[in-house]
Amino acid sequence: MVEDDESVGNGLFPEMNIRIGGDNVFLGGDRYRGANYIEVNSDLLTFKADYVRDDHVYTFGYERDETDLVNEFIARYNGEVRFNSFEDYKNGVWSRLRIHEPYAGHDNTRSVAADFELEKTTMYIQDKRTVNDNLTVQFGLRYDSVLTPTAPPVNVAFIERFGYSNSNKFDFSALQPRFSFNWNATDSFLGNPEKIVDVTVRGGRGLFLGRIPRVWYGNAYSRTGATADYRGWYSNDPTASNYPGNMPKGDPTAFWLGAGSKYVVPDGSSPYYAAQSTDPNFEAPSSWRTSLGIDIMTSGGWDVTFEYNHDEVDQAVSFLILV
Repeated sequence: MVEDDESVGNGLFPEMNIRIGGDNVFLGGDRYRGANYIEVNSDLLTFKADYVRDDHVYTFGYERDETDLVNEFIARYNGEVRFNSFEDYKNGVWSRLRIHEPYAGHDNTRSVAADFELEKTTMYIQDKRTVNDNLTVQFGLRYDSVLTPTAPPVNVAFIERFGYSNSNKFDFSALQPRFSFNWNATDSFLGNPEKIVDVTVRGGRGLFLGRIPRVWYGNAYSRTGATADYRGWYSNDPTASNYPGNMPKGDPTAFWLGAGSKYVVPDGSSPYYAAQSTDPNFEAPSSWRTSLGIDIMTSGGWDVTFEYNHDEVDQAVSFLILV
Protein backbone atom coordinates (compact mmCIF):
# COMPACT_ATOMS: atom_id res chain seq x y z
CA MET A 1 0.00 0.00 0.00
CA VAL A 2 1.41 3.38 -1.05
CA GLU A 3 0.77 6.28 1.33
CA ASP A 4 -0.25 9.48 -0.42
CA ASP A 5 -1.56 12.58 1.37
CA GLU A 6 -2.90 14.23 -1.79
CA SER A 7 -6.60 15.08 -1.58
CA VAL A 8 -8.90 13.45 -4.13
CA GLY A 9 -12.01 15.33 -5.15
CA ASN A 10 -13.35 18.75 -4.24
CA GLY A 11 -11.66 20.36 -1.24
CA LEU A 12 -15.07 20.52 0.46
CA PHE A 13 -15.71 16.82 -0.03
CA PRO A 14 -15.80 15.09 3.35
CA GLU A 15 -12.60 13.47 4.53
CA MET A 16 -13.36 9.78 3.94
CA ASN A 17 -11.47 7.08 5.82
CA ILE A 18 -12.05 3.64 4.31
CA ARG A 19 -10.85 0.56 6.15
CA ILE A 20 -9.54 -2.01 3.65
CA GLY A 21 -7.94 -5.02 5.30
CA GLY A 22 -5.29 -3.71 7.62
CA ASP A 23 -4.98 -0.37 5.84
CA ASN A 24 -6.80 2.96 5.85
CA VAL A 25 -7.46 4.72 2.55
CA PHE A 26 -8.23 8.45 2.70
CA LEU A 27 -10.23 10.33 0.06
CA GLY A 28 -11.67 13.84 -0.17
CA GLY A 29 -10.61 17.03 1.52
CA ASP A 30 -8.63 17.29 4.74
CA ARG A 31 -10.89 17.76 7.79
CA TYR A 32 -8.87 20.77 8.93
CA ARG A 33 -8.81 22.65 5.61
CA GLY A 34 -12.47 22.98 4.70
CA ALA A 35 -12.74 26.39 6.36
CA ASN A 36 -9.31 27.81 7.10
CA TYR A 37 -8.47 31.47 6.56
CA ILE A 38 -6.52 34.14 8.39
CA GLU A 39 -6.25 37.91 7.94
CA VAL A 40 -4.21 40.31 10.06
CA ASN A 41 -4.15 44.11 9.71
CA SER A 42 -2.00 46.17 12.07
CA ASP A 43 -1.46 49.87 12.68
CA LEU A 44 1.75 50.64 14.56
CA LEU A 45 2.85 53.88 16.19
CA THR A 46 6.35 54.19 17.64
CA PHE A 47 8.04 57.10 19.39
CA LYS A 48 11.52 57.08 20.90
CA ALA A 49 13.72 59.91 22.17
CA ASP A 50 17.14 60.16 23.79
CA TYR A 51 18.22 63.02 26.03
CA VAL A 52 21.91 63.38 26.97
CA ARG A 53 22.92 65.20 30.11
CA ASP A 54 26.37 64.95 31.72
CA ASP A 55 27.10 61.24 32.20
CA HIS A 56 23.51 60.15 31.60
CA VAL A 57 21.58 59.15 28.47
CA TYR A 58 17.85 59.17 29.16
CA THR A 59 15.64 57.19 26.79
CA PHE A 60 11.87 57.58 26.56
CA GLY A 61 9.57 55.50 24.39
CA TYR A 62 5.94 54.90 23.50
CA GLU A 63 4.50 52.20 21.24
CA ARG A 64 0.94 51.50 20.18
CA ASP A 65 -0.16 48.40 18.25
CA GLU A 66 -3.76 48.13 17.07
CA THR A 67 -4.42 44.87 15.25
CA ASP A 68 -7.58 43.52 13.62
CA LEU A 69 -7.57 39.74 13.39
CA VAL A 70 -9.77 37.28 11.56
CA ASN A 71 -8.90 33.63 12.11
CA GLU A 72 -11.38 31.29 10.49
CA PHE A 73 -10.77 27.69 11.42
CA ILE A 74 -13.67 25.23 11.52
CA ALA A 75 -12.46 21.69 12.06
CA ARG A 76 -14.59 19.15 10.16
CA TYR A 77 -16.58 21.83 8.37
CA ASN A 78 -16.45 19.55 5.33
CA GLY A 79 -17.18 16.50 7.51
CA GLU A 80 -15.19 13.46 8.59
CA VAL A 81 -16.62 10.10 7.53
CA ARG A 82 -15.38 6.59 8.30
CA PHE A 83 -16.28 3.37 6.56
CA ASN A 84 -15.61 -0.14 7.85
CA SER A 85 -15.10 -1.59 4.36
CA PHE A 86 -14.91 -0.69 0.70
CA GLU A 87 -18.33 -2.25 0.20
CA ASP A 88 -19.79 0.08 2.84
CA TYR A 89 -18.11 2.99 1.08
CA LYS A 90 -19.70 2.08 -2.26
CA ASN A 91 -23.12 1.96 -0.57
CA GLY A 92 -22.53 5.11 1.50
CA VAL A 93 -23.00 3.25 4.79
CA TRP A 94 -20.68 5.08 7.16
CA SER A 95 -19.70 3.89 10.64
CA ARG A 96 -18.82 7.31 12.05
CA LEU A 97 -19.61 10.89 11.02
CA ARG A 98 -18.45 14.15 12.57
CA ILE A 99 -19.49 17.61 11.36
CA HIS A 100 -19.18 21.28 12.36
CA GLU A 101 -22.07 23.43 11.15
CA PRO A 102 -22.39 27.22 11.64
CA TYR A 103 -25.68 28.14 13.31
CA ALA A 104 -25.94 31.08 10.91
CA GLY A 105 -25.98 28.79 7.86
CA HIS A 106 -23.60 26.44 6.10
CA ASP A 107 -22.07 29.14 3.90
CA ASN A 108 -21.72 31.70 6.69
CA THR A 109 -18.34 30.51 7.93
CA ARG A 110 -17.31 34.02 8.95
CA SER A 111 -19.85 33.84 11.80
CA VAL A 112 -17.69 31.16 13.48
CA ALA A 113 -14.36 32.89 12.92
CA ALA A 114 -12.36 34.57 15.63
CA ASP A 115 -12.98 38.18 14.60
CA PHE A 116 -11.61 40.62 17.15
CA GLU A 117 -9.24 43.51 17.87
CA LEU A 118 -6.06 43.42 19.90
CA GLU A 119 -4.65 46.62 21.41
CA LYS A 120 -1.20 46.75 22.98
CA THR A 121 0.32 49.82 24.61
CA THR A 122 3.97 50.05 25.68
CA MET A 123 5.76 52.84 27.56
CA TYR A 124 9.30 52.81 28.85
CA ILE A 125 12.02 54.97 30.37
CA GLN A 126 15.70 54.20 30.79
CA ASP A 127 18.73 55.87 32.35
CA LYS A 128 22.12 54.80 31.01
CA ARG A 129 24.90 56.22 33.13
CA THR A 130 28.61 56.18 32.34
CA VAL A 131 30.14 55.90 35.80
CA ASN A 132 33.71 56.00 34.51
CA ASP A 133 35.71 54.92 31.47
CA ASN A 134 35.23 51.26 32.38
CA LEU A 135 31.73 51.02 33.85
CA THR A 136 28.25 51.77 32.55
CA VAL A 137 25.00 50.96 34.30
CA GLN A 138 21.41 51.05 33.09
CA PHE A 139 18.16 51.33 35.00
CA GLY A 140 14.85 51.00 33.20
CA LEU A 141 11.12 50.67 33.70
CA ARG A 142 8.73 49.29 31.08
CA TYR A 143 4.94 49.16 31.11
CA ASP A 144 2.87 46.90 28.83
CA SER A 145 -0.91 46.79 28.57
CA VAL A 146 -2.93 44.37 26.41
CA LEU A 147 -6.65 44.65 25.75
CA THR A 148 -9.23 43.03 23.48
CA PRO A 149 -12.06 45.62 23.37
CA THR A 150 -14.82 43.18 22.39
CA ALA A 151 -15.85 40.06 24.30
CA PRO A 152 -16.35 36.58 22.79
CA PRO A 153 -19.88 35.32 22.11
CA VAL A 154 -21.71 34.08 25.20
CA ASN A 155 -22.36 30.38 25.67
CA VAL A 156 -25.34 30.15 28.05
CA ALA A 157 -24.82 26.42 28.63
CA PHE A 158 -21.24 27.08 29.74
CA ILE A 159 -22.44 29.62 32.31
CA GLU A 160 -25.10 27.24 33.65
CA ARG A 161 -22.60 24.41 34.03
CA PHE A 162 -19.54 26.21 35.43
CA GLY A 163 -21.00 29.28 37.13
CA TYR A 164 -19.09 31.96 35.22
CA SER A 165 -19.10 33.34 31.70
CA ASN A 166 -16.88 32.23 28.86
CA SER A 167 -17.27 35.74 27.43
CA ASN A 168 -14.26 37.39 29.04
CA LYS A 169 -12.02 39.96 27.42
CA PHE A 170 -8.26 39.92 27.69
CA ASP A 171 -7.30 42.91 29.84
CA PHE A 172 -3.97 42.77 31.62
CA SER A 173 -0.86 44.84 32.22
CA ALA A 174 2.60 44.53 33.74
CA LEU A 175 5.17 46.96 35.17
CA GLN A 176 8.68 45.64 34.54
CA PRO A 177 11.77 47.06 36.31
CA ARG A 178 15.18 46.24 34.80
CA PHE A 179 18.86 46.76 35.56
CA SER A 180 22.08 45.95 33.70
CA PHE A 181 25.78 46.81 33.76
CA ASN A 182 28.86 46.52 31.57
CA TRP A 183 32.31 46.63 33.16
CA ASN A 184 35.63 46.61 31.33
CA ALA A 185 37.68 44.66 33.85
CA THR A 186 40.86 44.33 31.84
CA ASP A 187 42.94 46.39 34.27
CA SER A 188 41.51 44.52 37.27
CA PHE A 189 41.78 41.00 35.90
CA LEU A 190 44.16 38.79 37.88
CA GLY A 191 45.71 37.17 34.86
CA ASN A 192 48.77 37.50 32.69
CA PRO A 193 48.48 40.97 31.06
CA GLU A 194 50.65 39.80 28.18
CA LYS A 195 48.18 37.05 27.30
CA ILE A 196 44.86 38.69 28.21
CA VAL A 197 43.93 41.51 25.84
CA ASP A 198 40.45 42.40 27.04
CA VAL A 199 38.04 41.33 29.79
CA THR A 200 34.41 42.44 29.99
CA VAL A 201 32.03 41.54 32.79
CA ARG A 202 28.34 42.15 32.07
CA GLY A 203 25.01 41.23 33.59
CA GLY A 204 21.55 42.29 34.55
CA ARG A 205 18.24 41.42 36.10
CA GLY A 206 14.71 42.36 35.19
CA LEU A 207 11.09 41.38 34.83
CA PHE A 208 9.97 40.47 31.31
CA LEU A 209 6.48 39.99 29.94
CA GLY A 210 6.00 36.79 27.96
CA ARG A 211 4.72 36.91 24.40
CA ILE A 212 1.28 35.36 24.00
CA PRO A 213 0.66 33.69 20.60
CA ARG A 214 -2.29 35.28 18.85
CA VAL A 215 -3.96 31.90 18.46
CA TRP A 216 -4.40 31.87 22.27
CA TYR A 217 -6.46 35.02 22.00
CA GLY A 218 -8.32 33.71 18.97
CA ASN A 219 -9.39 30.41 20.51
CA ALA A 220 -11.43 32.26 23.12
CA TYR A 221 -13.37 33.90 20.25
CA SER A 222 -13.74 30.97 17.85
CA ARG A 223 -14.17 28.01 20.22
CA THR A 224 -17.12 29.37 22.14
CA GLY A 225 -19.68 26.67 21.34
CA ALA A 226 -22.10 29.55 20.77
CA THR A 227 -21.71 29.93 17.00
CA ALA A 228 -21.67 26.41 15.54
CA ASP A 229 -22.93 22.87 16.10
CA TYR A 230 -19.99 20.50 16.60
CA ARG A 231 -21.57 17.08 16.49
CA GLY A 232 -20.75 13.44 15.91
CA TRP A 233 -22.58 10.19 15.15
CA TYR A 234 -20.56 7.19 16.25
CA SER A 235 -22.83 4.53 14.82
CA ASN A 236 -25.09 4.39 11.79
CA ASP A 237 -28.56 4.24 13.33
CA PRO A 238 -31.37 5.12 10.87
CA THR A 239 -33.86 5.24 13.76
CA ALA A 240 -32.07 8.20 15.42
CA SER A 241 -34.21 11.34 15.47
CA ASN A 242 -31.43 13.43 13.90
CA TYR A 243 -30.12 10.71 11.57
CA PRO A 244 -28.19 12.46 8.76
CA GLY A 245 -28.70 9.69 6.19
CA ASN A 246 -26.17 7.63 4.29
CA MET A 247 -23.63 9.32 2.04
CA PRO A 248 -25.12 9.52 -1.45
CA LYS A 249 -23.34 8.68 -4.67
CA GLY A 250 -22.08 11.59 -6.70
CA ASP A 251 -21.28 14.83 -4.88
CA PRO A 252 -21.17 14.13 -1.11
CA THR A 253 -20.61 17.77 -0.07
CA ALA A 254 -22.54 18.46 3.18
CA PHE A 255 -24.80 15.47 2.55
CA TRP A 256 -26.08 15.70 6.14
CA LEU A 257 -28.01 18.77 4.99
CA GLY A 258 -29.54 16.98 2.01
CA ALA A 259 -33.04 15.68 1.32
CA GLY A 260 -32.45 12.28 2.94
CA SER A 261 -31.32 13.75 6.26
CA LYS A 262 -33.30 14.20 9.49
CA TYR A 263 -30.61 16.47 10.88
CA VAL A 264 -31.56 20.12 11.28
CA VAL A 265 -29.00 22.74 12.27
CA PRO A 266 -29.97 24.06 15.73
CA ASP A 267 -30.78 27.73 16.18
CA GLY A 268 -28.05 28.13 18.81
CA SER A 269 -30.34 28.90 21.74
CA SER A 270 -29.29 25.71 23.57
CA PRO A 271 -25.63 25.19 22.65
CA TYR A 272 -23.35 22.47 23.93
CA TYR A 273 -21.46 23.66 27.01
CA ALA A 274 -17.95 22.97 25.68
CA ALA A 275 -15.97 26.17 25.10
CA GLN A 276 -12.50 27.57 25.53
CA SER A 277 -12.65 30.40 28.02
CA THR A 278 -10.27 32.79 29.74
CA ASP A 279 -10.13 33.20 33.49
CA PRO A 280 -11.62 36.61 34.37
CA ASN A 281 -8.60 37.10 36.69
CA PHE A 282 -6.03 36.20 34.04
CA GLU A 283 -2.70 37.98 34.52
CA ALA A 284 0.12 38.55 32.09
CA PRO A 285 2.70 35.74 32.02
CA SER A 286 6.07 37.06 33.16
CA SER A 287 9.41 35.94 34.55
CA TRP A 288 12.43 37.39 36.32
CA ARG A 289 15.57 36.95 34.23
CA THR A 290 19.09 37.17 35.60
CA SER A 291 22.26 37.03 33.50
CA LEU A 292 25.98 37.26 34.21
CA GLY A 293 28.72 36.92 31.62
CA ILE A 294 32.47 37.29 31.23
CA ASP A 295 34.05 37.85 27.81
CA ILE A 296 37.80 37.27 27.57
CA MET A 297 39.96 37.98 24.55
CA THR A 298 43.50 36.57 24.48
CA SER A 299 46.57 37.66 22.54
CA GLY A 300 46.48 34.31 20.81
CA GLY A 301 43.18 35.19 19.11
CA TRP A 302 40.86 33.28 21.42
CA ASP A 303 37.54 34.88 22.32
CA VAL A 304 36.14 33.01 25.35
CA THR A 305 32.77 33.61 27.00
CA PHE A 306 31.43 32.28 30.29
CA GLU A 307 27.72 32.91 30.74
CA TYR A 308 25.11 32.23 33.39
CA ASN A 309 21.37 32.72 32.86
CA HIS A 310 18.55 32.10 35.27
CA ASP A 311 14.80 32.44 34.67
CA GLU A 312 12.36 32.55 37.57
CA VAL A 313 8.68 32.46 36.69
CA ASP A 314 6.75 35.29 38.28
CA GLN A 315 3.35 34.67 36.70
CA ALA A 316 2.76 31.39 34.86
CA VAL A 317 0.08 30.33 32.38
CA SER A 318 -1.88 27.19 33.19
CA PHE A 319 -4.59 25.24 31.40
CA LEU A 320 -7.50 23.53 33.11
CA ILE A 321 -9.90 21.09 31.49
CA LEU A 322 -13.41 21.69 32.86
CA VAL A 323 -15.79 18.75 32.94
